[in-house]
Amino acid sequence: MYTVGWVVGTKMRTITYRRVSTTEQADSGLGLDAQTRAMALSIAGRGWVLVQELTDEGISGSTAPMARPALAEALRMLANGEADTFVVSKLDRATRSVSDLCQLLDLSDKQGWDFIALDPSASTRRRRWVGQWLKWPACSPSSSAR
Repeated sequence: MYTVGWVVGTKMRTITYRRVSTTEQADSGLGLDAQTRAMALSIAGRGWVLVQELTDEGISGSTAPMARPALAEALRMLANGEADTFVVSKLDRATRSVSDLCQLLDLSDKQGWDFIALDPSASTRRRRWVGQWLKWPACSPSSSAR
């Protein structure tokens, strides 16, 4: 399951997530448009299917994932098997917290969906990347950062 999605033409079901921190950014649309373009190009290039595009506007990246309506909906859909892949244009669109990132990666691993951040280019597709994060003290089950 973890390598097949990189084959061009494989119909991976994908959820994209966009986020801007301020209402001014949301109103201008510039940040959202750039995120949409980057993810659309990546998804089209891989031949994947966009299942849902979800957006949180005016919400900080330091806000817990389940406290953000669109991200919580994405996680619900992924847990229910409605998509195979979760894509963000930049890692900080998903979270600015190492602890929250570790929790998202743990969910991805346990539930069998893939987390892809386009910038920096990071993915759990082959699980090597996850291994690097899990070596960080903040991602350790015994860490006090959780």
